Amino acid sequence: MEAFDVQAGSRGRTSKWPPFPRPSTPGDCREVYPYRVVAGPTELETFLRTAEIETTLAWQFHGAHISYVLILVGAVGVLAKPADEAPNGAPTSSKHEVAAWVLARDLGWQGLVATTVLRSIPSAKNPGQQTEASLQVLWPLAEKSPALDQFSDPDMWQAAVFDGLVVHGDRHAGNYLSVPGVNSGVQPRLKLIDHGYAFNAGDTTSPFYTSRKGHPLPADLRRVLDGWLGHFPGDLGPLLDG
Repeated sequence: MEAFDVQAGSRGRTSKWPPFPRPSTPGDCREVYPYRVVAGPTELETFLRTAEIETTLAWQFHGAHISYVLILVGAVGVLAKPADEAPNGAPTSSKHEVAAWVLARDLGWQGLVATTVLRSIPSAKNPGQQTEASLQVLWPLAEKSPALDQFSDPDMWQAAVFDGLVVHGDRHAGNYLSVPGVNSGVQPRLKLIDHGYAFNAGDTTSPFYTSRKGHPLPADLRRVLDGWLGHFPGDLGPLLDG
């Protein structure tokens, strides 16, 4: 068996780092490095569906849907919402969490909702069994319930259009975040969380939606919506059926 030798890859080169061959195409390290590089939302989704679960912890700040923090190998923390612990009246809550991400992703607004997937995990409620669950990457340095005037007009408009599309029935002050916190010294960005009660409400009282309702829709958002409608329902169909 060949011994591991980090110097072997650098022999004959002036620079000794990195100790592996350089890629022939600038910026593309996937060609030669012996590990998978997460290059975008699609690959991150694959990682979340397949990565080994290292630790499971009860999430003490959950709302109606009992939730858990999972630490995946590679130090990625996610919030899991198991289908077998969905709140009464919301049996599709886990799927709707994923549907919110899929919508944001397809609109090109991957910064508005964290990457979320559906996968099977060991059930905490029924030991020895598996359950379907939504797994959503946890936002770092997040602050809950900041004042809305902390956010930029483009962020507010994206959230308004998004909540109008999903008809969010539970967008209260605890269901959005500032990342980073408002006192961080940099412009905070608006992040939307908790979409178990989206897609099936009769109306929305989302503060983002109501603050923009009746205003002319910006031209750039109209173009985004027109492009998205041309591919609807896409991956949303199976998540919203039933």
